[in-house]
Amino acid sequence: MQLYDVLQNGYWHARGHEYLGTSVARLVEWARLPGDLIFIFIGVAPLPWITAKTYLSIGRAPVVPSGAVSLSIERTRRGRLIPAAVALRK
Repeated sequence: MQLYDVLQNGYWHARGHEYLGTSVARLVEWARLPGDLIFIFIGVAPLPWITAKTYLSIGRAPVVPSGAVSLSIERTRRGRLIPAAVALRK
């Protein structure tokens, strides 16, 4: 609809109040609302929650399930660095 108005009357007419104030243009604006709300709540709203959760967990010790292998690094007697899981096997 707006593209047709651009082709008939020019870009500035299609962006002006004469076109955007019509009942059809207003209806299309309101018809977009449900899709915009879905995008906001499902796509964007989780970002602040994830950000806050990550920020609040900084400095806490990580939760390691029992029986999990540690990924930390330890030194051998000769000073060589090896994964802690290898050090536990010896």
